[in-house]
Amino acid sequence: MADVDNLITLVRQKQKTNVQDVAMVFDALPPIEPECLLGVWSGDLVETGHKDIKLREARYRGVVSAAMIYDERSSTEVFQRLDENALLGAVDSKGDPNGSELFFVLERFGDFK
Repeated sequence: MADVDNLITLVRQKQKTNVQDVAMVFDALPPIEPECLLGVWSGDLVETGHKDIKLREARYRGVVSAAMIYDERSSTEVFQRLDENALLGAVDSKGDPNGSELFFVLERFGDFK
C-alpha cells in the first residue's frame, strides 16, 4: 500500500491501515517548508501568530521538513506533501521509544487570511 492515492482513499473512507504502510508512504513523500502550513485546513486553521504553537523545520525519519511544535504538549507534528492541497502528518511523541504510531491527513480548503 505504498501508494499515495490509495492512502488518501483509505483515510477518506475511514478504513484502517497499518503503521508500516503509512510510514513507507511518509518516507517517500517530499518535505515541505513551514510556510506551506499557512491556510485553512480541514479541521483547523493554522494561525502563525499563535503563542502556543511554533512552526519550525525538524528532522524526522531522516528527513528535514516542516513541523508544528506545541508549548504545552509533549509532541511535535511533522508534515510531508501528498499533493498541493494535502499533507501527511506524523505525531512524534516524547518518550515514545518506537517512534510515531499516529499518522493523519490534512487537506487545505481555503487560503490564509
